[in-house]
Amino acid sequence: MAPTFVRKDLHAETAINAKGFEVDFLRRMQEDGDPHPFKLSEAEDELWPVMAERAKILTEAPHFSHVVIGATGKMAVMHTISPVTFVEFKRWLAERPNREPSKRRRDALQAQTVQGLMDEGLLLVP
Repeated sequence: MAPTFVRKDLHAETAINAKGFEVDFLRRMQEDGDPHPFKLSEAEDELWPVMAERAKILTEAPHFSHVVIGATGKMAVMHTISPVTFVEFKRWLAERPNREPSKRRRDALQAQTVQGLMDEGLLLVP
């Protein structure tokens, strides 16, 4: 079976699938004793998480689990971070003047979408 995601060329922190869906692997800024750079495994084409300002709030965010339903109707439990933390972080990113404009627009849209789901009661946050 072929891998679903592969490392994106010239972006060691990004995995991409055949449909162009991308996932960036972030890590908090380096602290005492942390290895740097940090590689997930010894595989030659492995991902290298990139340090990101304020990423520590993501690693320390409350956990959140929610049932999701795929396009095929299959259900699964998605384990992630608190949507409130996600929205806060994405809004902060969207306001960064040194961030690429396309990424700022994407960050703002992601924050707006998740906030909308919470506001409409479609994403229940304890």
